[in-house]
Amino acid sequence: MAGPSTEWFERDVRPAIDGGLIRYEGTVEPAGRDELLAGAAALLYPITYPEPFGLVMIEAMACGTPVAAFGVGAVPELVQQGVGGHWVSPGESLGGAVESAVQLDRNRVRQSAVERFGYRRMVEAYEGLYRQVARQRQQEG
Repeated sequence: MAGPSTEWFERDVRPAIDGGLIRYEGTVEPAGRDELLAGAAALLYPITYPEPFGLVMIEAMACGTPVAAFGVGAVPELVQQGVGGHWVSPGESLGGAVESAVQLDRNRVRQSAVERFGYRRMVEAYEGLYRQVARQRQQEG
C-alpha cells in the first residue's frame, strides 16, 4: 500500500497492516509508484469526495492493474465495470470490488486503458475538438 496517511487510514486501515502480506510504503515518488502499481493485485481507491479526474486510476490501469473504488466523481466514467476494475457506492464494502477486480484479465485492463486514454487517442481527440471549435468560429464569423 502507498499513499498519504489520513485519520481514516490510521484508524481503520493501519491496524490491518501486518508488514508481510500487507505493507505500507507511505507516499512514493513516480518511479516507485510505477513499480508498485505494476506489481499490485489492484489499486484501492477509497475516496468519497467527487474528484473530477483521478489520474492515478488511469496510471494503474495502464500498468494492467485493475481498480477497486467508490463510484463517486470521475470513477464511474474512468473505470468500466468488469473491464478496468470494479466500483461500489460509497458506504458499501470495497471488499467485493477488490475480490472482483483482482479476477480481471490484466492484459485486457491495460488494453482498455491504452485504447481509452493512450496519448495517441488523446491527441486525436484534442485535435478533433480544436478543429470543431475553429469551424464554429469561422461559421460565426
